[in-house]
Amino acid sequence: MSNELELEFLGSYRVLGLGEKRWKFRVKNSNIYINVSAPTFEEAVKKAIRIARKIRKKG
Repeated sequence: MSNELELEFLGSYRVLGLGEKRWKFRVKNSNIYINVSAPTFEEAVKKAIRIARKIRKKG
């Protein structure tokens, strides 16, 4: 298993009524999709990587 983790950015959207921005990513070469809430793209990437690493550790 490779230690390299690649995310593919799929898009972003704003949740009406809550005012939060959501970002959608997919872990490359898998069927794992990750949605995160963050004010900026950079923060969203950090959160998505953190989640993907936790998933990888459990698997």
